[in-house]
Amino acid sequence: MRKAAKEVYFYICAFIIPVLILSVYFAVKGITPFGDSTFLIHDMNAQYVDFYSYLKTVVQGKNDFLYSFSRGLGGDFPSFFAYYLISPFNLIPLLFPDSLIPAAISLEMLIIFGCCGLSCFHSLLYFSEGKNPLVLLFVSVVYSFSGWMVLNAENFQFIQEAAVLPMVVLYCQRAKNGGKILPAMIWLAAAVILNFYIGYMIFIFSFLWLIIPEKNRFSWRLLFIFLGAILISSPVWISVIREIGITIKEPETRWFLPKFNFSVMEFLAKFLPGKFDHSQYQDRGLPAVYCTVLVVIMAVIELLVSDDRKKTTHRCLITGILLISLFFRPLTMVWQGFSSPHWWPYRFSFLLVYTIILCAAEGSSRFPWYVIPFGLAGLIYNLNVTFTVKLSNSISAESYVNAVTEKKQALFSHDA
Repeated sequence: MRKAAKEVYFYICAFIIPVLILSVYFAVKGITPFGDSTFLIHDMNAQYVDFYSYLKTVVQGKNDFLYSFSRGLGGDFPSFFAYYLISPFNLIPLLFPDSLIPAAISLEMLIIFGCCGLSCFHSLLYFSEGKNPLVLLFVSVVYSFSGWMVLNAENFQFIQEAAVLPMVVLYCQRAKNGGKILPAMIWLAAAVILNFYIGYMIFIFSFLWLIIPEKNRFSWRLLFIFLGAILISSPVWISVIREIGITIKEPETRWFLPKFNFSVMEFLAKFLPGKFDHSQYQDRGLPAVYCTVLVVIMAVIELLVSDDRKKTTHRCLITGILLISLFFRPLTMVWQGFSSPHWWPYRFSFLLVYTIILCAAEGSSRFPWYVIPFGLAGLIYNLNVTFTVKLSNSISAESYVNAVTEKKQALFSHDA
């Protein structure tokens, strides 16, 4: 009973600690609801916030779910809903009036970051049973504030997938160890349904995770996980296949050339805190892989000294495939769905981050807990540097409210 109560305590902390860290940061920087600054930046300001507002009008019966005249000459709304809004997290802005949407966005961000820590801790507890839960908690917080998470903080449809990934890997591993395949099937289907683009990357990662041998030989029953996931999410697959023929653009040939994207030293520098600037958003940017130097060292030590050579081989092959895919352009395109990236390149780099974190957790018994504060300091420093650059492009809550008020007045006067 005591053990169960202790685990519950750590589960709560895995969710609360990322929320508290982000809340304190918001309070210090005056981000709504603690001030007038907002996360209305880039696509959040140009697109997503309007999608939330439109979804509210659909729920209120003021607009049609199937067709929207708000898309230029008009178009279907379900495709927008499926890509941007289908997550249950996006119900949060519906509870707020338009004037408080920026605060609702902050709240949604807090909850998603907390869920990333929670799901990561849950998966690590399975892979690292009997290890120090305090270290596993620290590693889970690192996952919540990894470079990929803070880079994509305002892209909710992306970062929510980071909360799904640990659950997919956890239940795929259980199925691989002889457990039920249905939970893995459901979580994999959920990844695709919540956001097909990132879910597609998780699909490839899960396939590699299952087919690469570990303790036992490959079992053909594991293929039913993918067949079942495709069946459950079939409406999404059908919709995507149908849209490809309509919207596909001519890919940039430079992304298919057999050359490397960046140098080894440029890549290794991204594991240091604070290595972020505006170029990170653009095609020439580097993968967002920061997950603290301590965690990287833990992972390397585990891969070098682990007694379980089959498991180590599995982890090394997964890591190697991801690394080669980040460096070598043609393989990069496979993970990108053969679509030339426009801003935020290497969006599958969160898969490498999770793999490194998992390896570190599996070797956590060799990690002294008293160095955790140094890891947290690097994490918070990287968070501040990244968010300072990102928030330089944000609009204020007051500006947003004024813009919404003007639009409503213009609409009402037009109707009159």
